[in-house]
Amino acid sequence: AAVATAAAIALQTPTSNPVVIPTTSAKLPDRKKPDSSHSLPTSIASSTNASRTNPQPAPVPYMYPPARSVTARPSPLPYSRLNAVMKVPTPQMVDATKRRSQFGFGGNHQIPSVPMPPKRVSYNAKKSKKVKAQPIVTVPLQHATNSGPAYERKKQRAKNARVKLNESIERLAIALSLAGSQSQHRLLSLPNDGDPRVSEVMKECVEIAESAKKWDRPEFVGTAATLIQGLNSQCEVLMAEVMRLQQTNGHKRVVDEPAASPATSREQNGKRRKVLDTSKNANDVRLQLFRDEKILESIGRFLDPQSLLRCQRLTRTIRKFFTLDSLWLSLCVQRFGPIHVRQWKENFFDDNNEQEVDSLVLYRKMDAANVKPVIGSLPIIAETRMENKISAWVNIIERSNGETYRSVQQLNENGSTRFSSLPVAELRLFIQNTGCSNAIRIKEQSIFVDASTRRRGEEWQEITHDARFEKRVLDSQEVPISPSEKEKENNMMVTLPLYKTATIVVFVHCKGCSTTSKFQRRANFTKVYLQMNGITIPLVIPFFRDS
Repeated sequence: AAVATAAAIALQTPTSNPVVIPTTSAKLPDRKKPDSSHSLPTSIASSTNASRTNPQPAPVPYMYPPARSVTARPSPLPYSRLNAVMKVPTPQMVDATKRRSQFGFGGNHQIPSVPMPPKRVSYNAKKSKKVKAQPIVTVPLQHATNSGPAYERKKQRAKNARVKLNESIERLAIALSLAGSQSQHRLLSLPNDGDPRVSEVMKECVEIAESAKKWDRPEFVGTAATLIQGLNSQCEVLMAEVMRLQQTNGHKRVVDEPAASPATSREQNGKRRKVLDTSKNANDVRLQLFRDEKILESIGRFLDPQSLLRCQRLTRTIRKFFTLDSLWLSLCVQRFGPIHVRQWKENFFDDNNEQEVDSLVLYRKMDAANVKPVIGSLPIIAETRMENKISAWVNIIERSNGETYRSVQQLNENGSTRFSSLPVAELRLFIQNTGCSNAIRIKEQSIFVDASTRRRGEEWQEITHDARFEKRVLDSQEVPISPSEKEKENNMMVTLPLYKTATIVVFVHCKGCSTTSKFQRRANFTKVYLQMNGITIPLVIPFFRDS
């Protein structure tokens, strides 16, 4: 801008009065190669050279002619200030220089495509600059959880718990080995004419005790629970055997028999020969019976699925009678109901051969899926099974609004009654004998639902103090089942023969569950005690969990 102002003044100045720039005593700095873009105008350069060769007296300040201009013009810049302005590059000049340097036309003449050589690293310890390590600033924790007396007490409690757990595991291992050895000793001392169930239960206990692994703690605890259940079965079977022996000894009469004479001994030998002859004839009759198709089919109708499968292994001639489609179809209908059997047959219909699936194959597929018989249309919230023995399902009666509060009658301390609103869940337990040839008996018991968490235990008991919410037992046709006199004496609720289904309706006081959805989220399992082959076993039915 200063250069442009000076040039404009020179152009407007008349020739008679040339522009004179005052000089100073200071010399201009030498320039190697001035750039053409920064050169001064011609008039300024000539005046500058003249002032250097011929020094002139101090010029008179320039005055504009009065005829050409009324206002006074600004005085020109001194040369020292103009030189200082020329030394400082403008931003436009810096930007242009950078752009030119990128393509190799600047002062550095660098080509971007060629990388720069790596810098040499000096390994001389004296010449290398030592970087001072900055001190690490440690900020003290305001809330330290792993220190202090509270943390030490917590560590001590954990240590004591581990010590107690190790001691308990050792004691449990000793008890398991003792139970196995005692069961083996009792098994060897059993009489040959005793109940075979006693020997079977004792053998099972011996095998469980031998398979216990102390180093695998979760499995070890489960093995201990199974062994305790086996010992309970031993007690029940032994008590039943004691009762049987007491009854036989009470009815037995000791009679002194005279010594047998030679004549009587001959008569006895003759009777034995006749019995042998009749037994041979009986064997011939049995063989003839097994060759009759109608008799074999009628025998098969009274057998359970496991017995039918065993009979198929006898001979090839008998096998075809126990694999008849009509025989297994009747079993499918008895267990699963005609509606489910028809639906499954349609799903497994062979389109290629245009033939229906064999009834034996259909029974196996439906058994693997644990198909529930057609009893009600409520959704299933819990399910379990013991293979080829028993199956169970649980439904819940849900209202339209999903609430569980009901008016329940309660007794006061003074004997009066009052009604209060409590959360009540109506459950229906469907239990079916799916393969046990002997009848399964359900004991009279109080049914509960476990709602325990990791930190506390909780059980929801059934309501027993209101007659409207009493427990009921229904059959497959929703008809109430009343126990017989014999069942009442043995404290039994209901007896289930093969493929028989019973429905137990129970009302549970579910604390803190205002809706059925909350009940399903908090409920863990329910448990029913059964008696199978004279042994009481718990049937645990776990509730479904949301994924």
